[in-house]
Amino acid sequence: MRPLYLLALGSLLALGACRLYDPQEGIVTADILSLTLEHEAILADGRDAMLLTVSLGPEAQANQLVTFQTSQGRFAAAAGLGGGSEAQSISLMSSGRMASAYLIADQVVNDRVTVSAQVGDFVVVEAARFERAYPEQILATLSEPILPATPGAETTLSLQLLRSLGQVSDGTQVDFAYTDLSDTTELRLSLPETAFSEGNSLEVPVTVRSGSGVAEVVAEVRDESGNLVVSKSVVVEVVE
Repeated sequence: MRPLYLLALGSLLALGACRLYDPQEGIVTADILSLTLEHEAILADGRDAMLLTVSLGPEAQANQLVTFQTSQGRFAAAAGLGGGSEAQSISLMSSGRMASAYLIADQVVNDRVTVSAQVGDFVVVEAARFERAYPEQILATLSEPILPATPGAETTLSLQLLRSLGQVSDGTQVDFAYTDLSDTTELRLSLPETAFSEGNSLEVPVTVRSGSGVAEVVAEVRDESGNLVVSKSVVVEVVE
């Protein structure tokens, strides 16, 4: 391979896709390497992964050191999701003219996760998405299922948002409402209309405003289109 007088990595990143070659040598980046993403998007569940593959071009020699980087998530060597170092940057020797690594999502939703591959000073940059991983089940408990009919009496509604695989994305919105099931007296409660999860859990207060009786408190998760994903209800009893 002939000597290359290359731009510094920082300059390449600053100039972006408009500067794909070294003006001193006229070598197109695609002649050195290309980067292919297995998927455009994966779930932000801390588990979902996509394979990133670098193919060395005709101007690159075989068996090159390839460095993968990501702005979010972590890498694992393509030998397996449990193998290799797991960090936002990983360097691997290509096997002949190919090198691969798995990008594993974290639990943060992001419409633009920047990933790159570098050989020498040549860099290719692509973008992926980490999409929301919604809960499939909600577990709900009340710290005090029975409250006195005293204004200000309070119980804590605790939720666990669960998936069969992986974790629920951070900041998942949960909507709350209640229905008075009492036949004779009007029971009025106070609780947030909306709250957001921290990790897989969420706690909100449920407070007696007035009256007594029984109420059903409902927690719902809806997708971006407003469609119901999952719901869970608990019963609060307020007694004289």
